[in-house]
Amino acid sequence: MYCGSKPHRYIPIERSLSQLERFLLRSPESTWRRICHLLTKPELGRLGQTSNVLSEYVSIYTQEAWDINDFLGTWFSDPCVFRSALAYAGAVITGSQALRYLDRLHPSNSSDLDIVTRLGGAMTLCLYLQEQGYTRVARTFDRLDDYPLVTDLLSMASSKRFCSGGGSHGILGIFDFVKPHFQRRLEDLPNLKVQVIVVTQNPIEHIVLTYHSTLVMNYITHREAVSVFPASTFLDRVGYVSSRKKLGPGWDATWKRKYESRGFRFDTKSLHPKLQFGNRSTSDSLCWRVSFDDVDEDSLIALEESRGVYGPEIFDPVRFEMSWITDPDASTAELRFRVGVYEPEIWDYLFPWHLLQ
Repeated sequence: MYCGSKPHRYIPIERSLSQLERFLLRSPESTWRRICHLLTKPELGRLGQTSNVLSEYVSIYTQEAWDINDFLGTWFSDPCVFRSALAYAGAVITGSQALRYLDRLHPSNSSDLDIVTRLGGAMTLCLYLQEQGYTRVARTFDRLDDYPLVTDLLSMASSKRFCSGGGSHGILGIFDFVKPHFQRRLEDLPNLKVQVIVVTQNPIEHIVLTYHSTLVMNYITHREAVSVFPASTFLDRVGYVSSRKKLGPGWDATWKRKYESRGFRFDTKSLHPKLQFGNRSTSDSLCWRVSFDDVDEDSLIALEESRGVYGPEIFDPVRFEMSWITDPDASTAELRFRVGVYEPEIWDYLFPWHLLQ
């Protein structure tokens, strides 16, 4: 599926070809797709720079491997309309599904599609989900009163949690939606699940400043997908725990076990981790970006972006500072570290107090 005017793609043929180019041209599509799949994103970029022929192969592969509309088609019959709702609400997709997309994996039917939005965009997203056949389900700890969705959304603006900034996690509320899988009659598949997470701050800031580790600091907007720590996540398969999360003795959090079961590990021991500290941004050269080139200026997505609740600037890059700090809960015999992620200029103020501790 394409949201704009799709350009014509072809594989150019040249008289002078390298051995690799000749091999690829003579091979079935499955062969060169398998070769490309074995390469990392940086390796694909370098391969595409070697010749026009290989650039075309890489371009075709990357458009298929990171086809956002195909990925979102698991949950929505028209992904372009859903992306226009994201643009209008100023919302982003995050969580394990964003991680899977960037890792070139198929969506997980058993996991939620997590959408993070500020309060002003929550109504649009929740009503859109209901229009698409999703039904809201109560969370286990919700109150028993059966208030309408609109009432719950509007009442959040006057709640104690809203006035206190959403508490330590900055979350005002979470709305769960389910829908029978469209292939359920053919296969024994679980319900499709979408989770709308309403936060008090810019959704991208919320991801960077409050999430449990570098593994999940990834997000998808209506125009692009971004990984803030791609080298450690996708090349080394290592996560670094945020200082916002307490480890405690015998640290064995549920999310830690979850990602370890998926082949990742967490590093809290290294004196010199493979991270670049100091000033960072969600648009710097250390990030990986997958741009969606199907958004024409006259498309529905671009229109909804221009008249969005918070304006297009809500998707602007987020600046932050990073450090590697000791875990105060660790014993003297077992030194542990966490990643300190702060708003710009904050670490300069905190560093002297950190040394005193």
